[in-house]
Amino acid sequence: MKTGIFAKKVSTYAVGFSASDKEMVVVPLDSDGNSGDPIVLPKTSITAAKMDLQGGAKIKSDMLKDELRFTVPPYTPTTLEEVYILPVIQEEVAAQFKAFIKENF
Repeated sequence: MKTGIFAKKVSTYAVGFSASDKEMVVVPLDSDGNSGDPIVLPKTSITAAKMDLQGGAKIKSDMLKDELRFTVPPYTPTTLEEVYILPVIQEEVAAQFKAFIKENF
């Protein structure tokens, strides 16, 4: 991977959270969609978590090598190139996640 100002690593994850247990679970996915080992992040291991102005989440944890940045969109649009993908409407879950970050961190 190139280093420098424009270097960026892009990975795919499935992210879950439990407001009652105050924890997150991050599951890395490979290019075929196969899951790796889940990483459970209890609140005590999360050193910083916030939502940015564009709606992206930034998570820092003692259990993660790098800061984790991702978005939780209210829906996933389809384009002509993605005709085999159905849109996912997750407005309620996206709002719950934002509230989880705001209330706990």
